[in-house]
Parts: sequence; structure tokens; C-alpha cells
Amino acid sequence: MTKLKILITGPFSSGKTTFVNALSDIATVQTEERVWGEDAKIKQATTVGLDFGKIQISSDVQIYLFGTPGQDRFEFIWEDMITGSHGLVVLLDRSDWRSVMQTKKFIDFYTSRTAMPMVVVANKSDLEDILPLEFIQAYLDADPSIGFVEASGKDKSSARRVLEDIIIRILE
Repeated sequence: MTKLKILITGPFSSGKTTFVNALSDIATVQTEERVWGEDAKIKQATTVGLDFGKIQISSDVQIYLFGTPGQDRFEFIWEDMITGSHGLVVLLDRSDWRSVMQTKKFIDFYTSRTAMPMVVVANKSDLEDILPLEFIQAYLDADPSIGFVEASGKDKSSARRVLEDIIIRILE
């Protein structure tokens, strides 16, 4: 049986937990805690360990999804989760310029440590007042081997297209 470990990462409030929940065939394992301070204006809870989901693609292929926390203080978790990973999905909140700026840090962090296939997802594409994908790509100025796609992590079919994209990159 083929088992693929895919990391789902990105800045705080970019939609990682929602994305993992949309894809997983099992009830996801979550490690969320209440948010304090300024971040509490954005959302009530945040991942402090990891989110875990599993997808059975066929009788021969299983996908394990590992969602990382988005705050810098959890960088040690990002580092640890690289081990054994086959691909990386970096989510950003397309409606939030700060999320786009922070995504550059995530791309730099992972590309400095691994050559695994990567897809950057302009998430929350279902919202109004979103940044154009071309603008985001130009700002991030990432290696051409990194894929860029639009999605809404709330929509299972949209999230599934992202999953298909990263699996194709892993298998190439």
C-alpha cells in the first residue's frame, strides 16, 4: 500500500483546519486552544499542535494530512513535521494582505529545508474583495516549480482539486 504524508501549512487563520476537515474521510484530530489578545478579533480558536486527517484514495493509496499551526512560535513543529513528508500545501488567506506577506516566510522556510513538491493555495477564494492570483504570485516571486492555485477550503471539491494537484507533483 502506498501512503503519502502531505503537510498543510500557512499563516495564522489561512484556513488549514477547515481544509483538512473538508478532505478527511475520518473525524479529524485537532489540537485547538482559545485565542487571546489581538488574534481573538480574527478567530476564537487556533491550532497549537497539529490537525490530522486521512483519505483513502483507493484500496492501494492512503493520504495522511498533517495541518501545522500558523504562528511563528510553533516553528519547531514545522521543522519536525517535514520528516517523512512527500508534499507540501501552503495556504494563504487571499482576502488578507498580511497573510500573503507572511506566506513568503513559509515558502522560504520550507524551500530552505526540503525539495519536496509544493503548491501554494490562494484560499478563501469564495470571499469578496480578494487579491488577484497574479498579484499574489508576483509578490511571492517563488520558484516556477511551485504550483499556484485558487481554492476555497470550505468546498470539498475545491480542496480535492488542490489535493490532486499536489499528488500529481509528488508522483512526477
